[in-house]
Amino acid sequence: MQTTIKKHSPFWVKHLRLISGVAFIISGIANLIETEHPVGIFMFTMFMFAGFINLLVYFYYPKEVMISWDDEKLEVKGQQLKSKSFLFKDIVDFRFEKDKLILKSDAHRGSILNIKGFKEDDLQLLRSRLTLN
Repeated sequence: MQTTIKKHSPFWVKHLRLISGVAFIISGIANLIETEHPVGIFMFTMFMFAGFINLLVYFYYPKEVMISWDDEKLEVKGQQLKSKSFLFKDIVDFRFEKDKLILKSDAHRGSILNIKGFKEDDLQLLRSRLTLN
């Protein structure tokens, strides 16, 4: 059975790229309608470029950060494009700090995970699972 905890982000944090992308595109179109000067066309191009980049990032990158685990592995999704997996048998030590979870695999490898925004109850559940090793 897989257990999952999710980071709770406010609406504005999750959808900031969408809102700013739409605002840039509307500003670009308004700027094109407003002026016929070559600088106006350049500004239109820049606003449209920024708007489409923001929309691309919004639709391409994951919006939710989640940590899930089962009997064998711990998996982190959403802090990067590719999910990270850690086998419990490889985790030698772990440490919870203010906003970080430090996982040590051996003397030369380790990972730092950002846990800011997770509920304390969810982190207690994760801590209890990590202490079983």
